[in-house]
Amino acid sequence: MKVLDTETAARTGVDVSEVERDSCTEFYLTGSIAMDYAKDSSTNALFSELADILARDGIQVIQEKVYGLRTAKEAIMKARDAALAEHGLDPALPVTFLEGKPARHGDFAGFQLWGVVPNPGKDVQVTTVKNSLGGSGRCLAGEGFRLFYFPMINGARSDGALPDCVTGQTDQMFQNASATLSAHNLTFKDVPRTWIYLARILDWYGEFNRVRTEHFEKVGLRRGDPETVFPASTGIQGQSHDEECVMDILALENLEEGAVELTPIRETSRQNQAFAYGSAFSRAMSVKREGVNTVYVSGTASINAKGETLYQGDAEAQSVETLLSIGALLEDQGGSLQNICQATLFCKDRESFEAYERVARQLNVPHFPTVSVIADVCRHDLSIEIEATAVI
Repeated sequence: MKVLDTETAARTGVDVSEVERDSCTEFYLTGSIAMDYAKDSSTNALFSELADILARDGIQVIQEKVYGLRTAKEAIMKARDAALAEHGLDPALPVTFLEGKPARHGDFAGFQLWGVVPNPGKDVQVTTVKNSLGGSGRCLAGEGFRLFYFPMINGARSDGALPDCVTGQTDQMFQNASATLSAHNLTFKDVPRTWIYLARILDWYGEFNRVRTEHFEKVGLRRGDPETVFPASTGIQGQSHDEECVMDILALENLEEGAVELTPIRETSRQNQAFAYGSAFSRAMSVKREGVNTVYVSGTASINAKGETLYQGDAEAQSVETLLSIGALLEDQGGSLQNICQATLFCKDRESFEAYERVARQLNVPHFPTVSVIADVCRHDLSIEIEATAVI
């Protein structure tokens, strides 16, 4: 069951989605800048409201992402850290900062956070975990399972230097990811979801796909193998520092057989398997535990069953097609757009964002918590992409 706190969202710009499980209550918090907010006050207000909610409800953070201009990163993160510290919270917890040009205005687009509050008497723990590369992540440990979230894995070598070419960085990024997983006795076969950001996605997305597929082959994820479970994934323009590519990973360790069930959604009633045209990811991944199904929807755009772009040059029509494709995927799982707890809208330019806004308004699309940013999608002729997390 999902409860959307629309009163809080209307007042501050923070959406709160709650999911009741037997062992805990999950929280999905989404903060975005509204049109009528002044830039400086809205950034501080959003982080202050976030910190207030975290402290008030005792939410233990698993995943956090912040979107804004890199030129404003220091100021944005300073506002975040100050708000958390003021409420007695630890600002040093792992966080992903991504270059995400706000679709509306200003330097700061918003944040997304996922956390839990254990129910009384239930053995649920969230801890910070380290890996052999010097990075850190978060681990949600429950009855019979552990979920790991590893953010900001890039293509740096052991000496900290980034290879000069995009192929070298991509290959090293996947090697680093595998090493991170291996440090916790995991492999990519245990990964239901990845988020991958490429600084210049339109220049070399094909090469990225080649390197990813090659690495997956090495670790036993083979195209054409009916037993292969590719992660759900987003591949989009994004950057945190000076890297060409960076990756966040969600991984699962089942300590008891069947504690958490992973089911790849390879195709839907509207879209075919992505690896049929060269991309090694599933359309979505169903992660079911305690009778509740979390569906991680991969980055989805206006692409037909043959992998062809639909409605080139028409951002409104692409917006409709994208929403229909996500809606069909969720309907196949027994849900709808109303089950979305968190989403990111990527728009090629501000005109595409305005087109999406018109479509959502005129078609009365159900509200779902969204951070909207300007970013290149994986093809020159695609204007819109949406990723989402839904609970059914």
